[in-house]
Amino acid sequence: MARKISFLKIIQRRSFSLNSPSTSSSAVSYIDYSFSNERIKSSLQKIDYNCHDFIKNLNKDLRNVHIVKNKIQFARSDLHNCFKASDIRLVPIGSAANLLLSNSSDLDLVLLPSTNLKNWKDFMKNFSEKEHFRDEYMRRTRKQLISQKVGKVELPFFKAKIPIIRIWSKRKIQVDIQFGNIEPIRSSLFVRTCVEFDERVGLLAHWLTNKFQEANILDSKIGLFSKYHVNALVIHFLQAMPYPVLPDIIQLSPWLSKENDWNNAVKVLTRQGSLYVPSETTNEQSVGELVVQLIDYYSQIDFQRIGIDTRGGVFAKSQQNDFLDISDEYFSGPTCRVTDAPRKLQKLFSKLRTMTKEDYFEDLCYNFMLILKRLMSTMSLLQPPKAVRGMEKLAKDAFRVAVDFPVIEIEARDTGIVTRRVRLEPYLIGHKLKPLKNTIDSEKEGKKYLVFHPDKVQEDETKQKIVEMMKRELGDEKTLKWETLSKDLTFENWDTKSIFKAVLPEGIEYSSYTQTGHIIHCNFADEVLPFRHLIAEVLLNKVSNCKTVVQKGNIITNVYRNLDLELLAGEENYVTEIKETGLRFKMDFSKVYWNSRLSHEHERVSGLFNNQSIVYDACCGIGPFVLPATLKKKPRRVMANDLNPESVKWLKVNVGLNKIKEDRIEIHNMDAKLFIKEKIANDVIRLMKEESTSEAEEKPESQIHVVMNLPAYAVNFLPAFRGVLRGFESKEISRKWKWNVYCYLFAKSHVDVPDDWYEGEARRMCDEKTKWETSLVVKCHNVRTVSSRKEMFCAQLELPYEFLLAEPLPEEPEAPLEPEEEAVEPRCKKMKTT
Repeated sequence: MARKISFLKIIQRRSFSLNSPSTSSSAVSYIDYSFSNERIKSSLQKIDYNCHDFIKNLNKDLRNVHIVKNKIQFARSDLHNCFKASDIRLVPIGSAANLLLSNSSDLDLVLLPSTNLKNWKDFMKNFSEKEHFRDEYMRRTRKQLISQKVGKVELPFFKAKIPIIRIWSKRKIQVDIQFGNIEPIRSSLFVRTCVEFDERVGLLAHWLTNKFQEANILDSKIGLFSKYHVNALVIHFLQAMPYPVLPDIIQLSPWLSKENDWNNAVKVLTRQGSLYVPSETTNEQSVGELVVQLIDYYSQIDFQRIGIDTRGGVFAKSQQNDFLDISDEYFSGPTCRVTDAPRKLQKLFSKLRTMTKEDYFEDLCYNFMLILKRLMSTMSLLQPPKAVRGMEKLAKDAFRVAVDFPVIEIEARDTGIVTRRVRLEPYLIGHKLKPLKNTIDSEKEGKKYLVFHPDKVQEDETKQKIVEMMKRELGDEKTLKWETLSKDLTFENWDTKSIFKAVLPEGIEYSSYTQTGHIIHCNFADEVLPFRHLIAEVLLNKVSNCKTVVQKGNIITNVYRNLDLELLAGEENYVTEIKETGLRFKMDFSKVYWNSRLSHEHERVSGLFNNQSIVYDACCGIGPFVLPATLKKKPRRVMANDLNPESVKWLKVNVGLNKIKEDRIEIHNMDAKLFIKEKIANDVIRLMKEESTSEAEEKPESQIHVVMNLPAYAVNFLPAFRGVLRGFESKEISRKWKWNVYCYLFAKSHVDVPDDWYEGEARRMCDEKTKWETSLVVKCHNVRTVSSRKEMFCAQLELPYEFLLAEPLPEEPEAPLEPEEEAVEPRCKKMKTT
């Protein structure tokens, strides 16, 4: 048998030419891999050991990234509901879309005013060429966002290279919205495809991001490199290396072609489903080997003479300059304008090469972001005192600490110019230390202080840069001096997240709760349970309008869908009132079911009705569907039912609170199946008779809408519709009324499955219950993610009269109520270690 040549030997024999068709012979460069090959050969075990440690720490650092992911999802939902035009799309880009999310990620969005190609081209032509059109459109968008109270909406950056609107979302995440640009959408999908092709892409991107952070050269807000540049460097290398990890990914993936309809990219990024890219790489090197080769590769490239592209090619620059040239076929112009970029990159990779040469693999592979996070937690000036850690009972006085803030005194009349035109957000204290603000009154009349973050503004170079930025807008004649302002920060200044981080043991975090009126209800992981009373006291003191804090069970098991509550702090008063879409809802929170996360769903379904609609709600609760429908759409007929007598009681109270006449909604308290078979059937026939004998002028045809929002059980009510009209004479039945049923249900899996599996499962569950020759489901709307591997859907069925008149199915044994998990957040997926 011939002896198999090792993969390492093959690499050692090969030299690699950095060449492309556009490269002149004088610009040809060669990468000599002898250095990395020698290091891998002599120290592979040490390299892999330290890389394994890096990946393990990375998983720790990303263990709560699902919290950021949820914030992003909720912020996107908030923003999307601001725009009434159904054709508008808000498409995530960057780390919110490319699967490289981290705990520090913000949300970047592209607003597409239309998915129609012609309309989009017309918009982009006007937006880019007509300043008045652009400014007016951005002002109108900002006004719409403000009216919907999505957070603090800053004045638009009209003159920026890429005009944006910045929002400090009420979800406590920064959102930047740009307009109409398709290029970043395609580019984000490209990066995402690479990440899905091979897991090592994401690991290398996180590693190199750490090294850029460590070198203080990663912050696009102040003119340094962005994560896009880091990703481009990684993806280029993995295609350019001797035995590529990545093939020509654009050629392999037809959806990445510029010829492909960009709406397909929009659908993928808005849905956030998996692409399931087939991986065919023959390179099985460890992450540690790739790290060493990447350092070897880039430490030999002269970025002043050579540019790179995102398909693994290189090219000679038309002229030497101090910028990094990255050719990305999705962008027509340069994608990197970092000043002195070649020198910064040369310095970074030379340092990393030295670490590799001198066997400093621990320094090379340690997780700088995790280390930095730990250091900042103990060294930051803006944190509660260490003495509060381990506190068992809340003592507000223990949170007092004196801090010296760097400030600049300016004329009060200049405040607007500075805050609007000078991009100081990365340096100011922000919004976390309320009531302390970015600008406060000086002791001198007509003066204001700009208050800067003491951790971020320490170096003289940083201070000089800030002064120069301000003078560009205010004029060189202005005198701007740095001063120190001493302030005592107290319990009132710290937000809940900072307090929880300070008092809970290291490694334990808590941030998730929901507020309904004056009641905050919490879910606790096992490790947080011992601290629930302290957390409750903090929430009681810090959250506006909070008077009661309770712990609720994670699982709803009874037919009335109410929860067992444990009072943790405040008043034992569970009767509360909230407002949703302008309506008042009063309830006893301990005896009825209410979920504020479903407010958009209540509004969506209510919006499907009109003044000729006939609305039946079989599981009405306290009225989140029927009340807005009655008041805003004024349907022809509304009938509501719930099995829980407490829900019926509070529905009647809410009818009065919202000044709805009692005869507008007929209310019942009975089993939903009986409600369908008896009340709905008889009511429909009565209405049909009335219409057939009426001599009034012809009206638009009515439609019947039946809502069944009991996701743990409602699918079992579907058989009740089969043959529901069979007992009536044919002359009584008018077949022109369309029947719509909105059945809420959970689709769940016990193993990891593709995203589209859940919709297929929801449809299958409905078809299994209706047992009709064709599927009656016409639409399946994903309402929310309940927990890992569990999705909530609203299946819309259209029932033909053949089904309504068919032979009823035999009665099935009563199905058990499926336990409903309440507000359990999905866990993040861990990366595998190499």
